[in-house]
Amino acid sequence: MTRHPTTGPPDHRTVSRALLTHCIDSADALMFATMKGSGDATEVARLLCAIHAGETGRDDLERLFARGLVRWGRRVTPSAIQAFRKALVRWLTRLDTLPCLDTEPLGDHFTDHGTLWIIAPHSPWWPTQLDDLSIRKDWAPPLCLWGRGDVDALVSCPHPVAIVGSRGCDDYGREVARELGRSAADAGHLVVSGGAMGTDAAAHWGAIEAMGQRFDVASRRRCGRTIAVFAGGLDHIGPRVNDRLFDRILEHGGALVSELCPDAIPEPRRFLLRNRIIAALATTIVVTQARRRSGALNTANWAADLGRDVHAVPGDITAPRNAGCNRLIHESKATILCTTEAIDDICHAPHDALTPLDDTAPPLHDAEPPSLDAEPPSLDTTFPLLGTVPQAHEAASTPHEAGIPPPPTDMTSRHRDAPGDDRARAAPATVAPATSPAPVFPEPVSAAAVLDALRRCGARSRGAGADEVLAALQEGIGHDTPRVTIRDLMGVLGLMELDGTIRFERGRITPCP
Repeated sequence: MTRHPTTGPPDHRTVSRALLTHCIDSADALMFATMKGSGDATEVARLLCAIHAGETGRDDLERLFARGLVRWGRRVTPSAIQAFRKALVRWLTRLDTLPCLDTEPLGDHFTDHGTLWIIAPHSPWWPTQLDDLSIRKDWAPPLCLWGRGDVDALVSCPHPVAIVGSRGCDDYGREVARELGRSAADAGHLVVSGGAMGTDAAAHWGAIEAMGQRFDVASRRRCGRTIAVFAGGLDHIGPRVNDRLFDRILEHGGALVSELCPDAIPEPRRFLLRNRIIAALATTIVVTQARRRSGALNTANWAADLGRDVHAVPGDITAPRNAGCNRLIHESKATILCTTEAIDDICHAPHDALTPLDDTAPPLHDAEPPSLDAEPPSLDTTFPLLGTVPQAHEAASTPHEAGIPPPPTDMTSRHRDAPGDDRARAAPATVAPATSPAPVFPEPVSAAAVLDALRRCGARSRGAGADEVLAALQEGIGHDTPRVTIRDLMGVLGLMELDGTIRFERGRITPCP
C-alpha cells in the first residue's frame, strides 16, 4: 500500500497535530483547552518541544491553557492549573518515545514510511462534519486522522450513512445490515461502520457487494464506498477474523481510519470515544440490532446529541438482542425502520461519488517545513500569571467584535469555535469575572455522585473504567430520576479532570487525593 498520490507527505501543521495526538494518547480535555487558547497546533507543539529540550516555554504554555479555559467558559482555578501541570509531565514523557522532533523525519515516522496518510482540518479531504463535535460536545474533534486506502472516500458523499449494531447479531440483524449497506452504496452513499464482527462486518460487505456488481470503471466510480473507523491505531486493526474484509474495503476504494497514532492499543475506553467519530461522520445513523447495553446505543446517543437522524430496526420482543433497538423506538429516540428497500426515504438523493481534487492537483505539503524544535515564538503578555482569572482584553469591547462568542453558561453550548483551528487565529475573548458561577453538571450527574460511584467501584485502589462508573451511577439513582447516559458521564469526567478531581491513567479513572 502506498500513499495516496495527491496527499503528499504531511505538512508541518499536520505533523504538529500528529505529535500532539501522540502526547495525549487519547481525547484529552486539557489539551483541548490548550489548543483553544492558542488557535495554532504548531505553536503548542513547538512550546512542548522547547520545554522538553530544557528551554523556556512552560509559562507560555500555561498561559495558553488559561486562555483556553476562559474561551471555553471555565474559571482558571488552582486545581485546574495543577491538573494541567500533571498532564504536562505525561505529555513530555510521551515525547521521549519519539525518534526525533524534526518535521520531515516525524512525518515519515507517523505515516509508517509512507504506507499511511494523515489529514488535518486544513486538508481538502477533512470531513468537516467532524467539527460538530467541538460545538455540541465536551470532547474535541480529533486533532487529525490516520488512514489507509483511498482518502477520497472520506469526502465522496456529503451525507454519509452509519450502520451499527451488536457484534453478536443473529441472521436477521446480519441480513438487514448487509442489505442496508448494499442499498446505500448502490445509491452512491458512503457507508460508515466500526469494522467489528457481526453488524459492522455485514454493513461493510453489503457496500462492497454493491461495487462488485458493477463491471465497468464509470459505473464503479458512481458507487458508494465504505470506511471502517477503529478504536486503536492502524497497526492494531481487528478483529483478525475480518482481515479479508479489510483487504476488500481497500480494494474497492474504501478506507481504514483512526484518530490515534498507529501504535495505539484499542483499549475499552477508546471504543466509546471512537463511537463519537462514527456518529459525527454520518448524517443518518441506523441501529440494526442491539442489546440493552450494546455499544451501538452509545453511538446512537452521540448521534442524537449531534442532531443526526437516528433510525432503529424493530425486532422480536422476546429476544434480548433486540431490546436496545426496541427501546430506542419506544422512547422516541429513533425512527422505526420498516424496510431495507426504500433507502431514499432515510437518505438524501442518489448521487455519484465526489472527489475534492482532480489528478493534477499539487501536493499539500510545504516547500520547506520548519523544525518543531525551533525556538518557540514569543507570546503576548495580555494574560497575567496563572492562578488568577485573566482580565478582559482591552482591544475587544465585546466578544463578537473579537470574533469569538461569549463564554457559555451551560453544558449544552460550550463549543462555539473549533479548537486549534489553524486556518485563522482568533483574538482573545472577553473573560467572565471571578465571581462567575461554577459549571453546572447535568442532573443527576454531579461531581459528588461520580466520586461516590468511584468509591463504590473501589476505584481509589485500582481505578475504574467508564462503563463501571456508569453502571454504579445508574444503580445509585432513583427510579423517578432520568437515566444517566455515557454522554453525560464523559462530559462530567472531562470537567472533573480539568478541575483536578480525578485523573485518567491507562483507561482507568482514579480520584485525586
